[in-house]
Amino acid sequence: MQKLHNNRVITILGSTGELGSQLANYLIKKQKDALLVVRKGHLEKLKQTIKLNDCLQILEVSTLFDKNLLDKIQNSSKIIFNLTGLVSLSFSEKVYPHVLLINGFFPSLLVQSGKKFQVPIVYASTQRMKILTQRRDIKIWISRAIREFNSFIDETNIKTNFENDALAFTKKFLLNHPLPSNINIYELSKALGETMLGQSDNSIILRISSYYGPRCSTRRTVGRLIFSRLLGQEAVEKEEVRDFLYVQDLNEVFEKLINFIPGKLYIRYCCSGTNTSKSDIITKIIEKTPDDGGVLKILDGNDIEIFKPSGRWLKNALKRNPTKLNDGLAKTIRSVRKLYFSKNPMAIIERLHALYDQIKQKADEQGINSQEVEKIKSRFFRYHDGRWEPHEAFWKPTGLVLGYPFPEPLGEKLISLREEILAKLGLEPGQYWLQDKDALHITIVSYSHYSEAGMNVIPLPSAEVSKAREIIRSYKPIEISFRGALVTNNGSLLVKGFVDNEDLFLLRGELMSKIRGITQQPQNLVHVKLAQILDDVPYELTEEVNRLTSSTDLGCYVINDAKTPQRELLQFKAF
Repeated sequence: MQKLHNNRVITILGSTGELGSQLANYLIKKQKDALLVVRKGHLEKLKQTIKLNDCLQILEVSTLFDKNLLDKIQNSSKIIFNLTGLVSLSFSEKVYPHVLLINGFFPSLLVQSGKKFQVPIVYASTQRMKILTQRRDIKIWISRAIREFNSFIDETNIKTNFENDALAFTKKFLLNHPLPSNINIYELSKALGETMLGQSDNSIILRISSYYGPRCSTRRTVGRLIFSRLLGQEAVEKEEVRDFLYVQDLNEVFEKLINFIPGKLYIRYCCSGTNTSKSDIITKIIEKTPDDGGVLKILDGNDIEIFKPSGRWLKNALKRNPTKLNDGLAKTIRSVRKLYFSKNPMAIIERLHALYDQIKQKADEQGINSQEVEKIKSRFFRYHDGRWEPHEAFWKPTGLVLGYPFPEPLGEKLISLREEILAKLGLEPGQYWLQDKDALHITIVSYSHYSEAGMNVIPLPSAEVSKAREIIRSYKPIEISFRGALVTNNGSLLVKGFVDNEDLFLLRGELMSKIRGITQQPQNLVHVKLAQILDDVPYELTEEVNRLTSSTDLGCYVINDAKTPQRELLQFKAF
């Protein structure tokens, strides 16, 4: 186990999550010593999101379900910010045990370890907690969960890495005790976590509202809407009235807690008191962005959730008024524009990271969705002679592509990574379909896409090839870095590609505008599809693969030509 310094530091659990990385960067600016606890496979993500310096210690761990590890962390800490957790209102039932384990049961381990060290623990809860506090059935369910988990821990003699045992317990508990009616697993898990922490007088629970601000994730409401608007991508939201908190205000509150000794359980709503509808947020974003941006709209319906927590405590803690929503939105829009849409070569890389993260979000919320997989199987595949055979509309290029095949050693690297991932997922032949090595490609543009042309595969006509050749000849070769794999919620296995300039996207736009019949399907990514998974996979396996292979480096390659469906070469501009 990695040795820690003896001096007491500020410890962040969940330091690669959004709140954790925000706080870590804030502490770096304040030159405060901190310990960042990172799950194995997330170190590269940490380096991407946090500006590391000498004030930081980094502890890479396989699991937090390790009593010896938690004792070691407590002994080195002056305060622990437990910002680890799974956050969404859209988790599928497959993910329920994991949400309950991390958000709800794990805080109990911190409490038990903390009895020896009396270290304050800050727990990030949710503004939605008020919904749950009045329901007797929820209180009974939570009491039973605490009683049975404590019994499980008392009977477990394993000191290190018992996460799988704890997950098995959680699955069994949910099987025996289904969720109370009309309750979201995320909210229930946070209520359980709060109650677990209520067993300690050193617990500080902040019921945090929907925070936003510079460098906040595009998964979150405000960031997602701004990103979609500037990308020219439609976004549709369910109406809500909720509180929105500027992230700088939240970080200031966290800083003030560093030397705070609660003495008894301390629970507060950390909210700004803005109480704003999503419709109003959309209106303000549209007012502050160009008219040709993506369409932002609210789903029709009368079932509107309303949260109106008070901002009194935050105002007292900050000793000033919270940041006004208009000011915070203006700063956030400037940040999103600079981070993802500026002329800085890193901007397009960050934009691609955000787009891949949107895809990964669904996998985080659902794992592999068996219903989505069945739709793909029924539409595109038939089982013949012991193997799945796809319709050519599923895989065959119809327009212009890069690769088809890729140069070596990239082709071999892609195949090796695919074999490694399928083995980690525990899949056998018959549970997946593999793209042929010489057919692997990145789509520049499609001529016919099944979403528009159905199952009719219509390749780029030869009469249009000469026009495409002239267009492609005016562009430089495309340099692509291949880094990281991703298993999606519909069972696709992708490798992520990154470019550091806009040439590929400008090329796509010119081809779409000048060649008749080119599909107008937006092409914002630079990915390679390696395989299609055709069976169910346990959530923990997809989570592990997406975590451990998220930054696998396959190298950087210059692609000197595009190809037609008939593999005719169209050369880029010579150097």
